[in-house]
Amino acid sequence: MGLQAFIDRKHLEQAKFRAPLAGKLQARYDEDWVLRKAVFNIRAEQLEILKVPLASLQASGTYEPGFLEVPEISAQLKPGEVTGSFRQDLETGDYRFLLEGNLFPSQLNPWFRPWWDNLWGKFQFTGLPLQANIDVSGRWKDLSRRDIFGSGEISSASYKGAPFERVQGQLRCIPKYTELFDLNAKFPDGHARGRLAWTLHPEERSHVTSRRFNLRGKLNLETAGKLFGSKVEKVLADFTVEETPDVVAEGVLFGKGPFDFLEKPPLNDFTVQSQTGKAAFLSIPLDFLQIDLHNLGHAITIDPLHFGFAGGKAEGWLKHRHNPEGPPMEFSIHLKDADKHLAIQNLSQNPKLNLKPSKPPKKKATFQSFQIHATGDHGDLSSFEGSGSFALRDPGLAQINMLGLFSKELKRFTLPLISYSFDRMEAKFKLRKQFMVFDPQPLIVRGPTSKLDATGSFNIKTRELDFKIRLLQLGLLPLAGILEMNLGGTIDKPVWNPKVKPSETLDPFKPLNPKNGKSLPLKSKDQK
Repeated sequence: MGLQAFIDRKHLEQAKFRAPLAGKLQARYDEDWVLRKAVFNIRAEQLEILKVPLASLQASGTYEPGFLEVPEISAQLKPGEVTGSFRQDLETGDYRFLLEGNLFPSQLNPWFRPWWDNLWGKFQFTGLPLQANIDVSGRWKDLSRRDIFGSGEISSASYKGAPFERVQGQLRCIPKYTELFDLNAKFPDGHARGRLAWTLHPEERSHVTSRRFNLRGKLNLETAGKLFGSKVEKVLADFTVEETPDVVAEGVLFGKGPFDFLEKPPLNDFTVQSQTGKAAFLSIPLDFLQIDLHNLGHAITIDPLHFGFAGGKAEGWLKHRHNPEGPPMEFSIHLKDADKHLAIQNLSQNPKLNLKPSKPPKKKATFQSFQIHATGDHGDLSSFEGSGSFALRDPGLAQINMLGLFSKELKRFTLPLISYSFDRMEAKFKLRKQFMVFDPQPLIVRGPTSKLDATGSFNIKTRELDFKIRLLQLGLLPLAGILEMNLGGTIDKPVWNPKVKPSETLDPFKPLNPKNGKSLPLKSKDQK
């Protein structure tokens, strides 16, 4: 190449030309034909500079022994274009780029490898090259002196599979640390502001050891799950929302590879706080939803968890353990003042619960309290075990199918001082996979002058009943057993067994048996 007569070969080898240069060159020499200064204005097509391919390049500047300055550069990339300036001390290798235009980060990879590849590896660009204004300075082949500052705008791209329409921000890269700050991102159905930062391994500069983030805005849960990792994505997949929720997120995520420079093993540690209006959990409608998700090491915890359900309010927590020895999921919920009919309607939206809501009642029934604590396998409702309790106030409790048939059976017996009007139900229960077990503590149904004690179990999956029922009298006499019956069948088709004889009890309206001093047995109307 003819330029070798003016410029040292080792400097020219940084560029490869596939077509002849065009332009003007003016050179001045000392008396011994040593180049003192060259002024040039050149045009070239199909070339590479430090392995970065260019469709064309136009540049004007000056060359003096040991120093190159190009105040005007215009380059067509593949695709994109940039303008700017460049200067370099050819003896020390110190350089500075000022670039403005449109380009993809990958087009600069050959200049900054390998850390630059790792930095942008989770971005996918599907649209036009990003608009950028970049100031790059440093020393060739010495990453410890690298310094990059810039600002730009990215359109139609994605990060870790989460698509966004536009991201504006500023970039700062110094050795071992890179930060995107003053971020303003527009997603298809949300937005976020904040910062992202990458930390490099102190020796293996191709290894990004951690990514830190601090974001706030509105993000749908699907986008949030993709941004914060597959484990968070799995947890958030159980929730759906009608409106894009408010989100605040911050923390650190560690990558793969050596962490020998750390004093202790790396643990992902971040929080995601979110709140929204109407939502759903496993297809079950919620009036509102507020979560405070914390990922630390081997578990993801949502604590506190607040939500509205069937007109009531609930609070509690939920935990997902990664690779546990026992059940991976655990939760505890306390619900207050929920509408019974609406609660059953909402729960029936999940087909796995096998619930069939009844017709709206004439009078409102309310779960004054419902508590449950259980562990099991995520996504398998029949795997959970635990315990709970509830208290229900329902003025029409005696009219439900199960108790209505029971009242009908009671009328066959001449029982004194008995009211069949039940309006309260309460119980402490155990959850054993698909069974709700009321034993040894019974399910209690109360009325003004009587109550039912039911011990047994309910199969949530098949809706089968297996109970032993005792009717107890309240009021004038001490609490005493009056009648015992068995309850089987299903919720939809309960089967009562009236063959069990009424219990013997003291009754002021019945004569005593002279042989044992007890009341004579009560007789059915059908008995003679």
